[in-house]
Amino acid sequence: MKRAFVQISKAGDIFSVIPILYAEYQRTGQIQNLVVSERFSPLLNGFSYINPAIFNGHWSDLKGAIKWAKSQFDEVLVLQTHGKDFPFQHKTPSFQIESYLRAGYVDRWDELPLVVDNRNKQREYALTSRIIGRKKKPFILIGDSSESSPFEFVAELIEMLEKGFPNHRIVKLSEVKAEYVFDLLGLYDKADLLVTTETVHSHLSTASEVPTIVLAANGWRGTACSKKFKFYCRYSEWQHRKHRLISEAQAVVAGIEPPKMRPVETLHKSGYNLSLVDFKGNKVGVYRYHNGSWKTQLSIIVGGECFHLHCAPSVSEFSIEDCRAFVFKGKLHGAYTVSMAHAGFFKCYMAYGEITEKDGIWSIGHIHILRQGNDFTGLEKNWCPMVIADKLYFLYGIKGENQITLEVHGDKVQAEHQSPAPKWNNGQIRGGCVIPQGDKLLRFFHSRTDYPDKNFRYFTGVAVMESRPPFNTIKVCRGAILSGNEIYTPNCPQWKRNCCLPYGVIKDGDKFLLSVGLNDCKSAVVELSEYQLKL
Repeated sequence: MKRAFVQISKAGDIFSVIPILYAEYQRTGQIQNLVVSERFSPLLNGFSYINPAIFNGHWSDLKGAIKWAKSQFDEVLVLQTHGKDFPFQHKTPSFQIESYLRAGYVDRWDELPLVVDNRNKQREYALTSRIIGRKKKPFILIGDSSESSPFEFVAELIEMLEKGFPNHRIVKLSEVKAEYVFDLLGLYDKADLLVTTETVHSHLSTASEVPTIVLAANGWRGTACSKKFKFYCRYSEWQHRKHRLISEAQAVVAGIEPPKMRPVETLHKSGYNLSLVDFKGNKVGVYRYHNGSWKTQLSIIVGGECFHLHCAPSVSEFSIEDCRAFVFKGKLHGAYTVSMAHAGFFKCYMAYGEITEKDGIWSIGHIHILRQGNDFTGLEKNWCPMVIADKLYFLYGIKGENQITLEVHGDKVQAEHQSPAPKWNNGQIRGGCVIPQGDKLLRFFHSRTDYPDKNFRYFTGVAVMESRPPFNTIKVCRGAILSGNEIYTPNCPQWKRNCCLPYGVIKDGDKFLLSVGLNDCKSAVVELSEYQLKL
């Protein structure tokens, strides 16, 4: 049976699907057929494992290409996700991931390599020598010209790179002429950095070790975020994140490694929003997970083993979410959100309780904090517990110009303390976790910034606070220590882009171990030095 894949255009889209063909080549040992338009067929000269089946129609005529392919092959698999007058369903967050879903490889998205096995070293050397010259000054490449998704601020980007890297030459790839676009790989391999807008370079870069920063077009047609990219930013985020892009670029060129992030495997699939606490010298974690519905339950990790964390019968019908573990009067506790859905709206309240174990069964108590509004009439969440001198406090949140902290005894709020709200450039400060630092407190928090295209991104920061009421904020970090990303988690129905929220922190020698939830699908522990706190 003769089979062919269909991807008739464009260059970046073709490079995007070629890893699928390489995987099929490895699996079957057979050369793979790719239906491609005549205009883009030269791209396939770089791949010995692909047989180009050239469609002579226009590169946007996907209907015509499919009809032609079916006349030539017994089986036709359409990977292309754009075409004139052609309807498409969006089942995934990106056109690239959609192609992998169609091919049955969505679970290996961002893992399959782009292998250009027919590179011509002589052409690459000639091209690189022509660009670099004899002086061999270090250089940075910029993919500055996009046919389908031009970047409005490309001149500003180039100017910022020139100022940020005065000892480097900034090479505009729009001015580099290569016989084949994949000949640029020789140039990639010698560059200190590649910064690219929505161009073929964001796709071809995955075949090189060059550190890559991507400015992606907004929406479904923008290049999908990859683990390979050192920094990823949508066009809509430029004004807010442009200085961060340059600082990240400088860190990459200087060889400064980002904070180490270690994924945490959970017993339940896609367990997320892990809270980590030091309890009697042991690391204890609590996370939430879905069990076939929108509601979540809690699980506790003790001694490397996971156990279901039973809640009070009175809340068993609700969703129990985002438990922040803490130690109070020598006993393990957790503060959590009780959530419900009614008439299409979510409502929730905050509760806390002692975490106990009996005969191998772990349970958490339920103390419903009595405060106006904390009663299923709205959204009450992200209360951050603090224990100071055997008293229990909750950083409630920002109201107007003030940060409110509640002093709680049992189910009652005994006092409310107000201090000036901390200032932060990445959205309103919320939630987080607190750890003593000398005679002060360190508060790790999250925030969210919304962008004009309805995209958003969560950020994690840290603040220094006084350790007694009203808990004035002394200073806030210079910039985000972590940012949410769009890296897709296959087969996770509740996946949500750009989420990065801290839920627990412990001190481990001279490092901070910060537990975070990622994209409502994963848990991780981030290792941070004091320098990386940016205070």
